[in-house]
Amino acid sequence: MTVAFAHWMERWRGRAPGIVLVSVLALAGAMAAQMLSAPLSDSPKPVLSPVLFAIALGICWRHWHGVADESRPGVEWIAHQLLRTGIALVGLQLTLRGVESVIGLALPVIVACISVALLVSAVIGRWLSIRAPLRALLAVGSAVCGCTAIAATASVVRARAEETGAALCCVVLIGGAGMLFYPWLAQELFANDPRAAAVFLGTSIHDTSQVIGAALLYEQHFDVPGAAAMAGATKLFRNLSLLILVPLLATLMNVRGESVDASKRPRLLDVLPGFILAFIALAALRMAADTWLSAGSVARQGWNALLAVAGSVSSWLLIAGMCAMGLGVSVDSMRQLGGRIVALAVTVAVAIALTSASTLKLLT
Repeated sequence: MTVAFAHWMERWRGRAPGIVLVSVLALAGAMAAQMLSAPLSDSPKPVLSPVLFAIALGICWRHWHGVADESRPGVEWIAHQLLRTGIALVGLQLTLRGVESVIGLALPVIVACISVALLVSAVIGRWLSIRAPLRALLAVGSAVCGCTAIAATASVVRARAEETGAALCCVVLIGGAGMLFYPWLAQELFANDPRAAAVFLGTSIHDTSQVIGAALLYEQHFDVPGAAAMAGATKLFRNLSLLILVPLLATLMNVRGESVDASKRPRLLDVLPGFILAFIALAALRMAADTWLSAGSVARQGWNALLAVAGSVSSWLLIAGMCAMGLGVSVDSMRQLGGRIVALAVTVAVAIALTSASTLKLLT
């Protein structure tokens, strides 16, 4: 027992410098997002993504200061174990009730946007000679749920570290630009239909926090009550596609590496990482609890309190995990990838926005 405890303490002492580094940078990123969001909204929740600032701080720290050898174990532990725990906890945020008001309009738009993103990324990316894993990351990151989709997909499509970092940077920066620009575009396109505007914001912007930020800007600037709720519901339903896309991409990548023998074709359950299984289980638990627990009951109050705690924990784990991934990004390596990556990311983002807007115009 004493030897085991000594080994355990040794591992944590080795991780401590990296944990401290990531914690400080993540906290600084969250505080920066909060302070810069204050002039934009009276809401206590920042309309600027803390993830954006955390990743940026991680990349800048790596570029200007480097990551000391003694910090690497802790940084890598957060970038893998803690980040995956945060992704699994996102499952508790998924509910079908929130999408009932917009599901009929949102569903065909979501399907169209994801299909176009995968197609454009594959065709244009192949023409630009970009590797298949990075094409997949840019597609799911742009069309599904930003950084969470990239983090969930990177390992199963065998993406390189610099490809994951490049996809994160492109998706976060382009999504951040969309958060500031798209509210006014939504008003221009759908001034007489706030529901369509909310669905447009919920389907065309990458990250959940960016969607909510854009919807809050739209709601407050154009005096459209409920826009944030409708956009958030659309985004949550869009996130559900991650349950299908990750195992699908994993299967395709594994098939390419195996012989054509059908008996060796992997099953979906064989390629599902543990944290994705946890994600699915927690999503099912949330939906079951929402259905079975009576409103106002002690059990329901306790459940709501648990959801609030889990949401906060998940948010901080994701911020810290993304910061740690930023610390793993080498700007020099990204430069070697060239402008083709940015060109593809922008092309996919524009294609998604055009698809969302045109599909909504046809349906409304």
